[in-house]
Amino acid sequence: MLANFAGSLVSSFLLGSLIGTLGALLIGRLVTGQLFWIWISIAVLSLILALREFGWLHFPIPQLSRQTPKQWFDSSNPIIVAWWWGIDLGSGLTTYVTFSGYWLLVLVAFSNGSLLYGGFILSFFGLGRALAVWLPPTITSSLKNACYMPKFQNVLLESRPYLHKWHGYGLFGLTFALIVHLIILR
Repeated sequence: MLANFAGSLVSSFLLGSLIGTLGALLIGRLVTGQLFWIWISIAVLSLILALREFGWLHFPIPQLSRQTPKQWFDSSNPIIVAWWWGIDLGSGLTTYVTFSGYWLLVLVAFSNGSLLYGGFILSFFGLGRALAVWLPPTITSSLKNACYMPKFQNVLLESRPYLHKWHGYGLFGLTFALIVHLIILR
Protein backbone atom coordinates (compact mmCIF):
# COMPACT_ATOMS: atom_id res chain seq x y z
CA MET A 1 0.00 0.00 0.00
CA LEU A 2 2.90 2.36 0.59
CA ALA A 3 3.83 2.13 -3.08
CA ASN A 4 0.30 3.17 -4.03
CA PHE A 5 0.38 6.11 -1.61
CA ALA A 6 3.78 7.17 -2.89
CA GLY A 7 2.76 6.92 -6.56
CA SER A 8 -0.46 8.83 -5.95
CA LEU A 9 1.26 11.61 -4.02
CA VAL A 10 4.11 11.89 -6.51
CA SER A 11 1.82 12.19 -9.54
CA SER A 12 -0.56 14.65 -7.83
CA PHE A 13 2.32 16.78 -6.54
CA LEU A 14 4.04 16.84 -9.93
CA LEU A 15 0.82 17.74 -11.76
CA GLY A 16 -0.02 20.44 -9.20
CA SER A 17 3.49 21.85 -9.53
CA LEU A 18 3.15 21.91 -13.31
CA ILE A 19 -0.24 23.63 -13.09
CA GLY A 20 1.11 26.17 -10.58
CA THR A 21 4.07 26.87 -12.84
CA LEU A 22 1.78 27.29 -15.86
CA GLY A 23 -0.28 29.74 -13.83
CA ALA A 24 2.85 31.70 -12.96
CA LEU A 25 3.90 31.80 -16.62
CA LEU A 26 0.47 32.65 -18.05
CA ILE A 27 -0.94 35.06 -15.48
CA GLY A 28 2.03 35.79 -13.22
CA ARG A 29 1.65 36.86 -9.64
CA LEU A 30 -1.65 38.60 -9.12
CA VAL A 31 -2.07 41.76 -7.08
CA THR A 32 -4.63 41.92 -4.28
CA GLY A 33 -7.41 43.48 -6.39
CA GLN A 34 -7.07 40.79 -9.02
CA LEU A 35 -6.99 38.06 -6.37
CA PHE A 36 -10.32 39.27 -5.04
CA TRP A 37 -11.99 38.53 -8.38
CA ILE A 38 -10.23 35.18 -8.70
CA TRP A 39 -11.56 34.16 -5.27
CA ILE A 40 -15.05 35.41 -6.19
CA SER A 41 -14.88 33.23 -9.31
CA ILE A 42 -13.74 30.23 -7.27
CA ALA A 43 -16.60 30.79 -4.78
CA VAL A 44 -19.15 30.96 -7.62
CA LEU A 45 -17.69 27.84 -9.22
CA SER A 46 -17.80 26.07 -5.85
CA LEU A 47 -21.50 26.93 -5.54
CA ILE A 48 -22.22 25.73 -9.09
CA LEU A 49 -20.36 22.47 -8.46
CA ALA A 50 -22.23 21.96 -5.18
CA LEU A 51 -25.54 22.35 -7.04
CA ARG A 52 -24.27 19.77 -9.55
CA GLU A 53 -23.40 17.32 -6.77
CA PHE A 54 -26.96 17.62 -5.43
CA GLY A 55 -28.34 16.95 -8.90
CA TRP A 56 -29.90 20.41 -9.22
CA LEU A 57 -27.68 21.28 -12.19
CA HIS A 58 -26.62 18.85 -14.88
CA PHE A 59 -23.48 19.29 -16.93
CA PRO A 60 -20.45 17.13 -17.64
CA ILE A 61 -17.13 17.78 -15.99
CA PRO A 62 -13.93 17.42 -17.99
CA GLN A 63 -12.42 13.95 -17.59
CA LEU A 64 -11.11 10.98 -19.49
CA SER A 65 -13.60 8.14 -19.69
CA ARG A 66 -11.23 5.42 -18.59
CA GLN A 67 -10.28 3.44 -15.53
CA THR A 68 -6.91 2.11 -14.50
CA PRO A 69 -6.51 -1.19 -16.39
CA LYS A 70 -7.24 -4.17 -14.15
CA GLN A 71 -4.84 -6.26 -16.27
CA TRP A 72 -2.00 -4.54 -14.46
CA PHE A 73 -2.63 -6.84 -11.48
CA ASP A 74 -1.55 -9.86 -13.53
CA SER A 75 1.41 -8.27 -15.21
CA SER A 76 4.15 -7.67 -12.67
CA ASN A 77 5.45 -7.39 -9.16
CA PRO A 78 2.66 -6.23 -6.78
CA ILE A 79 4.74 -3.32 -5.47
CA ILE A 80 5.41 -2.04 -9.00
CA VAL A 81 1.73 -2.47 -9.88
CA ALA A 82 0.70 -0.53 -6.76
CA TRP A 83 3.16 2.26 -7.68
CA TRP A 84 1.80 2.61 -11.23
CA TRP A 85 -1.78 2.32 -9.96
CA GLY A 86 -1.08 5.28 -7.65
CA ILE A 87 0.62 7.24 -10.44
CA ASP A 88 -2.40 6.69 -12.72
CA LEU A 89 -5.05 7.55 -10.14
CA GLY A 90 -3.20 10.29 -8.25
CA SER A 91 -3.11 12.98 -10.91
CA GLY A 92 -6.83 12.92 -11.65
CA LEU A 93 -6.22 13.56 -15.33
CA THR A 94 -5.92 10.02 -16.64
CA THR A 95 -9.08 8.42 -15.19
CA TYR A 96 -12.65 9.20 -14.19
CA VAL A 97 -13.08 12.09 -11.76
CA THR A 98 -15.93 11.06 -9.47
CA PHE A 99 -16.34 14.35 -7.61
CA SER A 100 -16.34 17.73 -9.32
CA GLY A 101 -14.45 19.57 -6.56
CA TYR A 102 -11.23 18.31 -8.18
CA TRP A 103 -11.46 21.17 -10.65
CA LEU A 104 -11.52 23.71 -7.83
CA LEU A 105 -8.16 22.36 -6.67
CA VAL A 106 -6.80 22.68 -10.22
CA LEU A 107 -8.09 26.27 -10.48
CA VAL A 108 -6.61 27.25 -7.11
CA ALA A 109 -3.25 25.67 -8.04
CA PHE A 110 -3.26 27.54 -11.36
CA SER A 111 -4.38 30.92 -10.04
CA ASN A 112 -1.87 30.95 -7.18
CA GLY A 113 0.96 30.67 -9.68
CA SER A 114 3.34 28.80 -7.39
CA LEU A 115 5.11 25.51 -8.07
CA LEU A 116 5.11 24.39 -4.41
CA TYR A 117 1.61 25.64 -3.58
CA GLY A 118 0.17 23.93 -6.67
CA GLY A 119 1.89 20.67 -5.76
CA PHE A 120 0.70 20.91 -2.17
CA ILE A 121 -2.93 21.62 -3.14
CA LEU A 122 -3.23 18.78 -5.65
CA SER A 123 -1.49 16.42 -3.22
CA PHE A 124 -4.72 16.49 -1.21
CA PHE A 125 -6.51 14.96 -4.18
CA GLY A 126 -3.78 12.31 -4.52
CA LEU A 127 -4.05 11.54 -0.82
CA GLY A 128 -7.82 11.14 -1.14
CA ARG A 129 -7.41 8.77 -4.08
CA ALA A 130 -4.82 6.71 -2.18
CA LEU A 131 -7.08 6.50 0.87
CA ALA A 132 -9.95 5.32 -1.34
CA VAL A 133 -7.78 2.44 -2.54
CA TRP A 134 -6.42 1.60 0.91
CA LEU A 135 -9.48 1.90 3.19
CA PRO A 136 -11.96 -0.65 1.75
CA PRO A 137 -9.62 -3.67 1.87
CA THR A 138 -8.25 -2.56 5.24
CA ILE A 139 -11.72 -2.30 6.74
CA THR A 140 -12.93 -5.59 5.32
CA SER A 141 -9.74 -7.45 6.28
CA SER A 142 -10.19 -6.26 9.84
CA LEU A 143 -13.57 -8.01 9.81
CA LYS A 144 -11.62 -11.30 9.53
CA ASN A 145 -13.88 -12.63 6.80
CA ALA A 146 -13.18 -12.22 3.09
CA CYS A 147 -16.85 -12.71 2.20
CA TYR A 148 -17.53 -9.16 3.42
CA MET A 149 -15.59 -7.51 0.55
CA PRO A 150 -18.29 -7.96 -2.15
CA LYS A 151 -20.95 -6.79 0.32
CA PHE A 152 -18.81 -3.78 1.24
CA GLN A 153 -18.28 -2.90 -2.41
CA ASN A 154 -22.05 -3.06 -3.01
CA VAL A 155 -22.65 -0.81 -0.01
CA LEU A 156 -20.14 1.70 -1.40
CA LEU A 157 -21.82 1.70 -4.81
CA GLU A 158 -25.26 2.09 -3.26
CA SER A 159 -23.92 4.95 -1.10
CA ARG A 160 -22.63 6.93 -4.07
CA PRO A 161 -25.60 9.39 -4.14
CA TYR A 162 -25.06 10.09 -0.43
CA LEU A 163 -21.32 10.57 -0.97
CA HIS A 164 -22.10 13.12 -3.71
CA LYS A 165 -24.43 14.94 -1.33
CA TRP A 166 -21.72 15.07 1.35
CA HIS A 167 -19.32 16.36 -1.29
CA GLY A 168 -21.95 18.98 -2.12
CA TYR A 169 -22.19 19.96 1.56
CA GLY A 170 -18.41 20.36 1.58
CA LEU A 171 -18.58 22.58 -1.49
CA PHE A 172 -21.36 24.67 0.11
CA GLY A 173 -19.14 25.02 3.19
CA LEU A 174 -16.22 26.06 1.02
CA THR A 175 -18.40 28.62 -0.78
CA PHE A 176 -19.50 30.06 2.56
CA ALA A 177 -15.90 30.17 3.87
CA LEU A 178 -14.70 31.91 0.71
CA ILE A 179 -17.45 34.52 0.95
CA VAL A 180 -16.63 35.21 4.62
CA HIS A 181 -12.95 35.43 3.72
CA LEU A 182 -13.71 37.88 0.91
CA ILE A 183 -15.87 40.05 3.17
CA ILE A 184 -13.03 40.21 5.69
CA LEU A 185 -10.55 41.13 2.91
CA ARG A 186 -12.72 44.02 1.72
